Amino acid sequence: MNSLSVKITNLMMINGIANESQLARCVGIYQPTLSRLLAGKIYKPNQRIIRKIAEFFDVSVDHLLVDSPLQSVYISEAERYHGSPSSVLRYLMQDIGNMSEGELSRRTGVPQPTIHRILSGMTPNPRIESIEPLAEFFNISPDQMLGRIPLPKDRISGSFAVTTATKKIVPLLNWMEIAYWPEIIKDPNFKTERNWITSESGIKGSAFALKISNVDYLPEFRKGTVIIIDYTRMPKEGDFVLALLTNKNQIVVGQLSREKKQDTLMPLSQGIKELTINERVKLCGVIAEAKHNF
Repeated sequence: MNSLSVKITNLMMINGIANESQLARCVGIYQPTLSRLLAGKIYKPNQRIIRKIAEFFDVSVDHLLVDSPLQSVYISEAERYHGSPSSVLRYLMQDIGNMSEGELSRRTGVPQPTIHRILSGMTPNPRIESIEPLAEFFNISPDQMLGRIPLPKDRISGSFAVTTATKKIVPLLNWMEIAYWPEIIKDPNFKTERNWITSESGIKGSAFALKISNVDYLPEFRKGTVIIIDYTRMPKEGDFVLALLTNKNQIVVGQLSREKKQDTLMPLSQGIKELTINERVKLCGVIAEAKHNF
């Protein structure tokens, strides 16, 4: 494999492209041609094909063709103080012992594909939801993380925050999207113009966030509260949960009651009676965290 094939393979992994056949269909090129390209057997690739692949992954043609792996590029000492988000993050990761993208993702909760995009320069203006956990981990401010102001001169080389809680960045859904979770993630437009929320509740599996837009759930959840839902957690007696009324495509927030092996949902909205959990009342996750704005 050459540099080009390695970059395309990495982009496939980051974007959830399962195999060559899927990429060939998405890009609109012949699979045998793509197979030879990924095997490093095409030394002068067709520019039209490269342009199609670059456009699909939202990267530049130069990013694919420039033969300089990201891992071997280091910022200068000057760039440390006047860098882009890419150069600042690369410096900081190198400074604490060449921490990998995967390890940084595990420590901060920022998705690895997001970290990769910041490092590669594909995301020159990262969202604050991604920058804040990184800045906190490296003991600097968000503006320093973005390269807007210099890193502190008295910063101890190799320093970072030792965190015990695992943070996770989860997507903020609208209430209509809950019925389609988690299949909605496969939508190519899912991440477009979407807000992301940082959770510190130790969620490890599939999760999403919702914003309470009315006063129906007082006093437990007031208007404006953002709730984090752990989709994979097994609910227990007393948990606040989300449920989908499949015949009405309606989402209900309530508290789970369990008696004689029968689960019952006690809705927080006064206008809805208690519901027996069955095929018409599908649980959609446990409320693991609530973020209030004071």
